Amino acid sequence: MNAAAPAGSRPGTLIAVVGPSGAGKDTVMRLAREELAGAPDVVFATRVITRPPHPSEAHEAVDEQQFAQREAAGEFLIAWRANGLAYALPASLRDALAAGKTIVANLSRGAVTTARQSGIRVLAVEVTAERQLLASRIAQRGRENPAMREARMARNAAYAETFRADIVIANNGAPDLAAARLSEVIRICAQ
Repeated sequence: MNAAAPAGSRPGTLIAVVGPSGAGKDTVMRLAREELAGAPDVVFATRVITRPPHPSEAHEAVDEQQFAQREAAGEFLIAWRANGLAYALPASLRDALAAGKTIVANLSRGAVTTARQSGIRVLAVEVTAERQLLASRIAQRGRENPAMREARMARNAAYAETFRADIVIANNGAPDLAAARLSEVIRICAQ
């Protein structure tokens, strides 16, 4: 259940930054967060993930049992599973949405539907890159073996056939160019 927006204000928007593994979503979001530091109506969400901490991604690490307990207690705005892991956004973001703020979060493409079905206003922004660049970035992260990397690439291709984002940002060059575009989208949405 979502909190109601105060009288005279519009509900906030969740900007769901989605895209294939290796597209550079976390890097683009980090640069946009730095550019928009101090913007009072923009919140960059920290996800809860059943994965140990890793330098390439800022998230709250929990184990499966902790995740299940928190989900059962209603501590998540939305929760989803992808790539063998559980992900969630904290329920505390409900207040920010009710106050008309713009929330920016890295979501699975499949979680966009979950968010929309729960009554959240969502703008899906896909960050993508050329296939060879995706494969190279996934390998550089060093989180998966070759078979797992190939499975991610296959999922990327399958989603490319079925998912349509509201806005697409290519991250084939310097990430600051893609970040500038994302920052522009966020600013417009937050107005």
